[in-house]
Amino acid sequence: MVGILHHFRVTDGTGGNIGSQVAGAAFPIDITAQDAYDNTVKSFNGVGNEVDLSLSNGGTITPTDSGVFTNGVLNDLSVTISGSAPTGVMILVVDDGGVYGVAKSGQSNIFNVTSEYMVVEIENDSAPKVAHSGDTVELLDIRITNPLGINIDIEELHFDIESINGGNNIIVDPSTLIDSLFVYDITAGSTYLDQFDPSGPGTIVVDPGIFPVDPSPIITIPSGGYVVLRISVSIKSDISNALYPNMRLKITDIEGLSINGDVAPENTSGGPITVPANYIRSSVTQIREAKATAAFNYPNPFNPRRQSTTISFYNSGTKATVKIYTITGKLVRDLTKDTPQTSGSVEVQWDGKNGRGKVVRNGVYVAVITAGGTRMMVKIAVVK
Repeated sequence: MVGILHHFRVTDGTGGNIGSQVAGAAFPIDITAQDAYDNTVKSFNGVGNEVDLSLSNGGTITPTDSGVFTNGVLNDLSVTISGSAPTGVMILVVDDGGVYGVAKSGQSNIFNVTSEYMVVEIENDSAPKVAHSGDTVELLDIRITNPLGINIDIEELHFDIESINGGNNIIVDPSTLIDSLFVYDITAGSTYLDQFDPSGPGTIVVDPGIFPVDPSPIITIPSGGYVVLRISVSIKSDISNALYPNMRLKITDIEGLSINGDVAPENTSGGPITVPANYIRSSVTQIREAKATAAFNYPNPFNPRRQSTTISFYNSGTKATVKIYTITGKLVRDLTKDTPQTSGSVEVQWDGKNGRGKVVRNGVYVAVITAGGTRMMVKIAVVK
């Protein structure tokens, strides 16, 4: 036999414990009127049978009034916790108009509430190992996921250009290496230009609300959705003023905004991407001068049992030929059919095999390249 009202039970929308929540994001709870033996008191029903809600420490919960119960149960009440993000919080309920702990009361389990955040991760590290001056290259695709129950607007993206020297990442003047930076919103088809003063060093800031190339001024991530952004740069044709002929991209901050305020960028482990241990970086790209005489290969030396080597050169637009010879001048392989017949930077791979499909012996080989009326040679070391 069910007794009189003794307390209230507060659970998540499935009847279990409430897990960690995000400030500003709505989540469902169930409240059940129970007797001293945890039986549901169905007579707690209809108009006048409500509870008041509050939090045990810090923050604000809405609504503060539950609405009426049906047969002793209030299912899937949508609540939101805002304000500061407390840890070790409980949802407190008390019979309408009463004082918690004096009137009939109840509480949830203890759970944490985190600040509003978005998850930033690398979708694809597309930075080439080698590029020529004057090239436009893709460096990173990043995915930004919105775990909140409300939309997030991306207001600014902050980047640094770094160079590597002696294993150290060094922030450099971006104007010595690149002319511009582009952010392409793959999900919306929008391209945004950079903002940075080409006359001096500084962080590159891309503000989609100020310099959109097309009419979409804001990158909006819907509740539960994501966007994938592709970051590309145009390398300067003259990099003679650069400290080092290499670069990598570092994401220093992504500023997000919801209706509740700022949204922090975090990695998949919950760490802020604005601290050194969690910086998001592309791979390092070595930059070569885009001249008719600039030809090279990488890696060098290489082991054809495990890898291929890439032969890179600049073509002004005429037909290009690439042939591999021994050091004594004997033809080993003709790669012309595999060579893209395009102008600008051209790359072709050699797998270390001769024309009969056999792996060549250890030693030094010479790639002879003709392009744009120029003949170039690259020495390639094979080590197995």
